[in-house]
Amino acid sequence: MPKPDEMAFYQPEKLLEPRALPEGGWMDKPAEFRPGTFIWPGKPKNLNYVGFPNAREWSPVDEDWKLPENWKRIIFDGIRER
Repeated sequence: MPKPDEMAFYQPEKLLEPRALPEGGWMDKPAEFRPGTFIWPGKPKNLNYVGFPNAREWSPVDEDWKLPENWKRIIFDGIRER
Protein backbone atom coordinates (compact mmCIF):
# COMPACT_ATOMS: atom_id res chain seq x y z
CA MET A 1 0.00 0.00 0.00
CA PRO A 2 1.60 3.32 -1.06
CA LYS A 3 2.09 6.06 1.53
CA PRO A 4 1.06 9.75 1.16
CA ASP A 5 4.65 10.76 0.41
CA GLU A 6 4.76 8.43 -2.63
CA MET A 7 3.35 9.34 -6.05
CA ALA A 8 1.49 6.01 -6.31
CA PHE A 9 -0.70 7.11 -3.37
CA TYR A 10 -2.41 9.72 -5.56
CA GLN A 11 -4.77 8.48 -8.25
CA PRO A 12 -5.32 11.13 -10.95
CA GLU A 13 -8.85 9.95 -11.79
CA LYS A 14 -9.91 10.33 -8.15
CA LEU A 15 -8.26 13.74 -7.80
CA LEU A 16 -10.27 15.03 -10.77
CA GLU A 17 -13.65 13.81 -9.48
CA PRO A 18 -15.88 16.70 -8.40
CA ARG A 19 -16.88 16.65 -4.76
CA ALA A 20 -19.89 18.24 -3.11
CA LEU A 21 -19.17 21.26 -0.97
CA PRO A 22 -19.81 20.74 2.74
CA GLU A 23 -22.88 22.36 4.23
CA GLY A 24 -22.47 25.32 6.57
CA GLY A 25 -19.60 27.72 6.86
CA TRP A 26 -16.05 26.48 6.55
CA MET A 27 -15.09 28.23 9.78
CA ASP A 28 -17.55 26.04 11.71
CA LYS A 29 -15.66 22.86 10.86
CA PRO A 30 -12.65 21.83 12.99
CA ALA A 31 -9.43 21.19 11.12
CA GLU A 32 -8.86 17.52 10.40
CA PHE A 33 -5.22 16.47 10.66
CA ARG A 34 -4.63 13.05 9.14
CA PRO A 35 -1.69 11.58 7.25
CA GLY A 36 -1.44 13.05 3.76
CA THR A 37 -3.03 16.41 4.67
CA PHE A 38 0.04 18.06 6.16
CA ILE A 39 3.80 18.22 5.78
CA TRP A 40 5.82 16.57 8.54
CA PRO A 41 7.90 18.98 10.63
CA GLY A 42 11.66 19.07 10.27
CA LYS A 43 13.91 17.16 12.62
CA PRO A 44 15.32 19.23 15.52
CA LYS A 45 18.94 18.71 14.39
CA ASN A 46 18.13 20.19 10.96
CA LEU A 47 16.14 23.10 12.42
CA ASN A 48 18.98 23.89 14.83
CA TYR A 49 21.45 23.85 11.94
CA VAL A 50 19.56 26.57 10.05
CA GLY A 51 18.92 28.58 13.22
CA PHE A 52 15.19 28.01 13.70
CA PRO A 53 13.93 28.68 17.24
CA ASN A 54 12.08 26.11 19.39
CA ALA A 55 13.44 23.06 17.53
CA ARG A 56 11.89 19.90 19.03
CA GLU A 57 10.27 16.58 18.14
CA TRP A 58 6.56 17.01 17.48
CA SER A 59 3.81 15.98 15.09
CA PRO A 60 0.79 17.87 13.72
CA VAL A 61 -1.45 15.12 15.10
CA ASP A 62 -0.17 15.71 18.68
CA GLU A 63 -2.68 17.31 21.04
CA ASP A 64 0.08 19.56 22.48
CA TRP A 65 2.38 21.14 19.90
CA LYS A 66 4.76 22.28 22.68
CA LEU A 67 4.65 25.90 21.54
CA PRO A 68 6.31 28.54 23.71
CA GLU A 69 4.01 30.54 26.00
CA ASN A 70 4.38 33.70 23.88
CA TRP A 71 3.84 32.03 20.49
CA LYS A 72 1.27 34.61 19.36
CA ARG A 73 3.64 37.50 20.11
CA ILE A 74 6.42 35.71 18.19
CA ILE A 75 4.14 35.38 15.14
CA PHE A 76 2.98 39.02 15.28
CA ASP A 77 6.53 40.31 15.71
CA GLY A 78 7.70 38.19 12.76
CA ILE A 79 4.93 39.57 10.55
CA ARG A 80 5.73 43.11 11.66
CA GLU A 81 9.42 42.62 10.76
CA ARG A 82 8.52 41.49 7.27
